[in-house]
Amino acid sequence: MDFTFGIITSYDDLQRLSDVIDSIKDLKIPNYEILVMGNEDYLPTEDTVYVNMASEQQFVTNKKNRIAQMAKYQNMVIIHDYYLFDRDWYEGYLNFGDNWDVCSNPQYLINGNRHFTDWVTWDHPTLPRWSSLNYDDWSQTRYMYQSGGYMLVKKDFLLKIPFEQNRLWGTAEDVEWSLRMRDTAKWKCNKFSVVRHNKVHRDAR
Repeated sequence: MDFTFGIITSYDDLQRLSDVIDSIKDLKIPNYEILVMGNEDYLPTEDTVYVNMASEQQFVTNKKNRIAQMAKYQNMVIIHDYYLFDRDWYEGYLNFGDNWDVCSNPQYLINGNRHFTDWVTWDHPTLPRWSSLNYDDWSQTRYMYQSGGYMLVKKDFLLKIPFEQNRLWGTAEDVEWSLRMRDTAKWKCNKFSVVRHNKVHRDAR
């Protein structure tokens, strides 16, 4: 399996970003690329392309759509700059496969707790909003939403159903996209591939 990793960053913590990139490289994926979407110029390094978005609309949704436009591979991982990949993340996908349009994974906060938005309801008729579901339960996706901080999506799927272009971070851009895509997406959760935050998150519980 080949992967494009698209990282959204403000370059506020270069060491944290470097640790994220190193955790991707440590996966030893034979064919992959890293696209870093920020607002400054950095020299490309091995396997890493830095894209200066300063001259374009500064919307997080625009950056995510650009990743799809630029991606070399169908399997895209779109993340904000505070996720580390467990060393067996790639092996988990080799076993799980790529028969999905959108895919989620377990996420753990820096305090070790599950991030409650990693596989979660939105408008379920009987469950409260943000009810964390069992990772094996794929039957409720018509009532769920995909958190925008970390997601896997096929390039062609995002090109067909892009994010609403002019939405800033924090304006429920991920909810808006989820409500449009969830009735048509083959949406699964791969419980075998885990990511972990490397900064204290506002959702820490």
